[in-house]
Amino acid sequence: MVFSLNLNKTFFISFSLVLLLTLLFQLGFAQVRTVGVSEGDWFKYSLSLNYDSELNMMSEDFPLEDFLVGEQITLTIQNVSETNVTGHFTVYFENGTEHSQIGSVDLISGEGDLRSWLISADLNAGDSLYVSEPDELINETILKTYLWGSRETNHLEYSFNFSSGEDYSNLSVDMFWDKEIGVVTELSFEADVLLNGTSMDASAEWIIAESSILEDVPEFTQLAFILTIVTLTLLIFLIKYNGHRKLTS
Repeated sequence: MVFSLNLNKTFFISFSLVLLLTLLFQLGFAQVRTVGVSEGDWFKYSLSLNYDSELNMMSEDFPLEDFLVGEQITLTIQNVSETNVTGHFTVYFENGTEHSQIGSVDLISGEGDLRSWLISADLNAGDSLYVSEPDELINETILKTYLWGSRETNHLEYSFNFSSGEDYSNLSVDMFWDKEIGVVTELSFEADVLLNGTSMDASAEWIIAESSILEDVPEFTQLAFILTIVTLTLLIFLIKYNGHRKLTS
């Protein structure tokens, strides 16, 4: 009886330790979701839309028509509360008019109008965009060059293909986010559709043009280059100075 009790006690302790270690392991390797933007940050995007359609469709018939037919978009961060971010869109049109819209997103669940515009900061290749969508994984982390220098950028590429008889639709999407901040820097898609013998080809691109904070982040290679030049200049000065002292002594 005593042996049986000791055995049960040992089994219970061992099982509890295994359960605890498993929990700690899962917590240790869980993807932490971090907001990389702050209230007042803004990002300006240039837009382009191209389509060649035999369908009776205008650009206004596309989803997110305001974002497609506009000439420029500004996203301004209005509020940050834990992992929830609220932003204000302003879409500028070629005729001088503009349209405003409020949106938000939770960086854990991905719920909200700002989904895909903002993801967690400091994600890596293989991480999911949002915890609720484990299949949407970042393909790679690469260096992308913009007007203000090169940045570590997370990249996701996916495609959708459907066919039924002679009808088909092919869609490919490329998205890039600044790794440190988590804001989208580029978004492009191409669509090729054939419906009842009528075709449509379309493509659109958003690309970041200006930002209130990205320009303030110095590129490491530029900083290293400047420090190298300063160091070499000081070194040459010291060599010449020491040589001059030897000649005059």
